[in-house]
Amino acid sequence: MIKDKNILITGGNSGIGFFATINLLKTQNNLYIPIRSLSRKEEFLLKLIKYFDKEYLDKYLNLIENIDLSNLENIQKVRDYLINKNVSLDVLILNAGLQYTGAFYPKVSKQGIELTFAVNHLSHFYLTNVLIGLVNNKRESRIIITSSDVHDPKSSG
Repeated sequence: MIKDKNILITGGNSGIGFFATINLLKTQNNLYIPIRSLSRKEEFLLKLIKYFDKEYLDKYLNLIENIDLSNLENIQKVRDYLINKNVSLDVLILNAGLQYTGAFYPKVSKQGIELTFAVNHLSHFYLTNVLIGLVNNKRESRIIITSSDVHDPKSSG
C-alpha cells in the first residue's frame, strides 16, 4: 500500500471509491476529493467518522467542494484549488462514475452532454489533461482509471 503521497480521487465518497479512501487514509496519504454538494459532504464525513477521528481527517482529508464533474466548467476549479494549495500529485485516481438508464429522455449536463458520458468519460479525460502538469514526474507516480459494467445496459454497474 502506498504511504505519504498526495492523491486525488474522484468518486471517493461512495462505492469502491469510499473503500479506497478509507484504505488510503489509513496509510497517511493526503487525499484530495472533489465533492459535489454540501449534503454529500456531510453524508461522507458522517460515514468517515466511524473510521477516523476528526483531527486525523483534518490532517489528511481535503475536500474540494461544489465540484459537479458533469459540468466541465468545474474541472478548472479542481486545478485552481490544487495550485492555490501548492499541491503536486503523486497519484490521480479517476473513479467517479454514474449511470442513468431507463429514462424516456436522457439527463444532460450543463453543456448538453448525456450525464453518463459527461462524467464517466469526458470529465476524466479533461481532468487528466488539466492536471497532468501537476502530477509528479517520478517513476512511482500513477494515473489510475477504474471501470465497471456501466457500459452494459443490463448491468447495474
